[in-house]
Amino acid sequence: IEFFSKIKKKIFDSNIQIKPEKGFLVIKKTSFPLKENLLNTCIKDSIFLYENHKNSSGTKKYLRNILSINNEKQIKNYLNFFLDDKIIQIVKNYLKTEPLLVELKLLHSPVISDNSNSGSQLFHCDFDDDKIIKIFLNIFNVNQNTGPLQCIEAHKSNKIKNHSSINLGEHSNNIEKYISASEINTFTGLAGDMTFIDTSSCFHRG
Repeated sequence: IEFFSKIKKKIFDSNIQIKPEKGFLVIKKTSFPLKENLLNTCIKDSIFLYENHKNSSGTKKYLRNILSINNEKQIKNYLNFFLDDKIIQIVKNYLKTEPLLVELKLLHSPVISDNSNSGSQLFHCDFDDDKIIKIFLNIFNVNQNTGPLQCIEAHKSNKIKNHSSINLGEHSNNIEKYISASEINTFTGLAGDMTFIDTSSCFHRG
């Protein structure tokens, strides 16, 4: 599931924080004091929709949104989860303002038989705002072989933006020549683990 919020300025505080120089935060299911029943319900709902979806939306063949406006019960559960005060406080603290929810999706990445990556499978930054937080919740276990989300820390991404001739509107893996393999953060994990990431500050790919 992907939750997407963005925005503008005020001061908030949270015990769990996204470090600005990193631009992302990984929270394991076992270490975050959220309502476990609600989290498990969201995962169960998502698996049900995944196994029973007949339609999907989006222009990318490799990334399909299978959440529909008809899925009212599931959407209510997702909103109760993502709008939990503990999550909102983390986002507020990073954005320094009240966040605005602008997207809620249940994303499915079908297996692609060839090795030709395109679009958001290549490194890019989002430019909807100065700061954007997307929250990715795994509904299945994610490993190196299942197309994990990857990103480059915000401070390194900023250096690349300022000191290279890269086209910032481009989706490309050309930035790999400015980094070492160890600077690519790969977000593998178990069902229920979450990744908070500022996709405008961090080069990322899925």
